Amino acid sequence: MNSLCLPEDVLARIFLYCDVSDLFSCKLVSRSMASTVEHDVYLQYKIELAVNGMVDLSNAGLDEHTGDPTHLPVVARLQKLREYATRFRSGKFKDSYWEYSWERGTVDTNGWEVQLAFGSAISYVVIKPPQQEISVCAPPLLDGGMRRWTIPLTAFPADVVTAVSLDLSQDLLIVAQLVPNSLGVKAHVRSFSEPAVPHADAARPIFSTEPLVLRVLEPGVERTRITYVQIHRHVVAWMLTVDGHDSSDVEVWDWKTGYLIWRCHFYLGVTFTLLDQSFLAIVPNASDALLVYRHDLPEADPITTRSRQILELRLPGRPRAETAITRIQETSIPVRPSSTVPFWPDPDLRMFVVVLGDCSALLIPYSTFRTLLYHPESVRTSPRGRAKPIPWKNWGPQATLLLHLPYAERVNFWTYWKMRYCYSYGSRVAISCYSDYGTSHTGEVFVFDLNPWAAREARRYPPTMSPDSRYLDTPTTAKAAFGTERAAIPHAILHEGGLSRSFGQAPPVLAMDHRGYTTVYTQDLVSSRYLGSISFYV
Repeated sequence: MNSLCLPEDVLARIFLYCDVSDLFSCKLVSRSMASTVEHDVYLQYKIELAVNGMVDLSNAGLDEHTGDPTHLPVVARLQKLREYATRFRSGKFKDSYWEYSWERGTVDTNGWEVQLAFGSAISYVVIKPPQQEISVCAPPLLDGGMRRWTIPLTAFPADVVTAVSLDLSQDLLIVAQLVPNSLGVKAHVRSFSEPAVPHADAARPIFSTEPLVLRVLEPGVERTRITYVQIHRHVVAWMLTVDGHDSSDVEVWDWKTGYLIWRCHFYLGVTFTLLDQSFLAIVPNASDALLVYRHDLPEADPITTRSRQILELRLPGRPRAETAITRIQETSIPVRPSSTVPFWPDPDLRMFVVVLGDCSALLIPYSTFRTLLYHPESVRTSPRGRAKPIPWKNWGPQATLLLHLPYAERVNFWTYWKMRYCYSYGSRVAISCYSDYGTSHTGEVFVFDLNPWAAREARRYPPTMSPDSRYLDTPTTAKAAFGTERAAIPHAILHEGGLSRSFGQAPPVLAMDHRGYTTVYTQDLVSSRYLGSISFYV
């Protein structure tokens, strides 16, 4: 039977089972098929979810006649998705003004700690000892304004709070405190909605730990800190560091059972990020290698095998004039929020950022790690159990996006790219360029998107650089401006305009999130007038 003889509604129902790539192919078969794909609301919603790097979260999925009838019909979901996409591509963001930032000198900021919380989405935390509170804010889920909470520090008495992390989708709050007169630290596992109460799913309300190497440390003089806290479902990972020492321990815990499931000591400083529920990636400071470890090995395996790396990837070189930094940024792995929203960033499209210098970075899709980890030729070990290094040329050029943004070739001499402060979410990362000319500080933001469907859409309508952009030589296409036209990996670049609310500030931390991006001003930014965050959201 000729498929073109089928009624259009039957053909559309069949097409719903096709991948997005198949739908684009169907449009090339005939005008009839193209018309079906272009005019059926369900198919259009499926395509536009892919183009925007989203997944549908409605219980009804793409069928209004099944699941929860209280969910938005697909027509309404498609309309909201199109509104979101239009605002995002146009760069017309709302902002939270200075509502979640505080000017130094106007309030007592002594001892404040500004931190990013990496859970199912990125949240922004300010620990305020003088005010005896912890301020938390997060971008709106879909509609409305910013979300804000205040947690009393009195819920964690006696000891100094050094780190706070949270996962709103699990109602989870992790608060780390020093243990007096020792090198130990403890982490409270609490309910975010009721901070004084242990989390209902946690078998142990408090974890206690200390550094593996203790013989050279002095309790009471040197302090152990928990840093780089990241949460993904039942896993919470962090790094133990001691003031004044380069060595560190990376630990992975199951916060529900209370068990320490993986631990490794590093004699030199490292940075790390969770790749998923099974793997984590570690980059030693000033190194040319990225190491991948598996942290969910079965209990039957000897404890000595748990610290063995299973993948070693060589990183590219950097321009000689550029200071070596080499760090992998923490990331949040998108997970469906507890509140009802129609769509959310697709976790399978997430990326990871390896900073090579202020003007150099490597953007690695999760799919690249997944391909390497499950390819027998990649996971090869030496007789000592170490992974055999994979040269950069054998994996990187075809599966990553390498950015080199030298000062002299593309920007005026007083401008700075601050890639070391950029954090991704989903398939996107925002990168800032700042001007420090005299007493003036201004900046612009460019968003890199590794979603292949977004790249396909961008080819149809190539974005041009804004004529008033002062950070690139001449107005041109974004890829030409950044020299990524010949990159093997599909990508799109969006110019999101200036950071008007950041005037007079030092280059901030820049974190991507589901609604836009957030500039974060921490205590480590010496010339920052403010502490806190400003969110720019659609």
